[in-house]
Amino acid sequence: MPEAEDAPEEKSKTRMKRMPIIIAPKYTRATWMTSLAAEHLYNWMRKENFSPIYVSGFRTNRPIIRKELWLADLQPKPLFICYFGHGLDDSWIGHEDLRARFLKKKLIKLGRNEDWLDKDAIIYTISCYTMNKLGPALVKGKVRAYLGSTQKMLINPIDNKIEPATIPKFVDVFTIGQKALAFGYSAGEALALYMKRCDEIMRAWEATGKLEKSRQLRNAYYGIKMNRDYFGLVGDPNARWITPEELDKLIGPAPQQQS
Repeated sequence: MPEAEDAPEEKSKTRMKRMPIIIAPKYTRATWMTSLAAEHLYNWMRKENFSPIYVSGFRTNRPIIRKELWLADLQPKPLFICYFGHGLDDSWIGHEDLRARFLKKKLIKLGRNEDWLDKDAIIYTISCYTMNKLGPALVKGKVRAYLGSTQKMLINPIDNKIEPATIPKFVDVFTIGQKALAFGYSAGEALALYMKRCDEIMRAWEATGKLEKSRQLRNAYYGIKMNRDYFGLVGDPNARWITPEELDKLIGPAPQQQS
């Protein structure tokens, strides 16, 4: 099992062309934060020589996502889909006002035309609640593994204030699992890395001795804690987007360090 200090961003910088799909609505305070993480992941993947499909803002609607998934379906399987946005037990809301949660505008809703997401895929979500019904239903179809939360995913659980210095930590934990999958880790290993990174950040904040004094830091701490506690995986924990052996075959093994 990989250690957090072996985080995927420290590995070799040359990767083949593959097309992860990143979906990131941006229209509320919470999706402002998750879209920061999505944009970071997109830029990181481009730097690593992947070819991510990035659908953000008002473009995160059903017609455009269906088109992008149809194009992505031409590449080797499984697909790798990353969703950053609002969700409910049975749905991704997409780029819609939260009042649309009860309307037909949802990006995907279980039981109504959800077959377009029934892909041979690994799906990683930063979204509230979708592990309750949507994730388990999708893995009964073609989806190999679905990662997400059974509860709210929080940025600041008590009020609307957050310590600015903690923002990079949220971006880090919201993207470390996807980076792991991009480097050949299994879904289960990606989940373990996410959990361990959350624990490391929490211990570092505890060590500052500032949790009792700073409400903003406490908000961030309990946000990270709740996100960790209710995040999980359904499907095959051994599922991989690409295996380390395939990476080595395509780009060659990592060069040996000279003594």
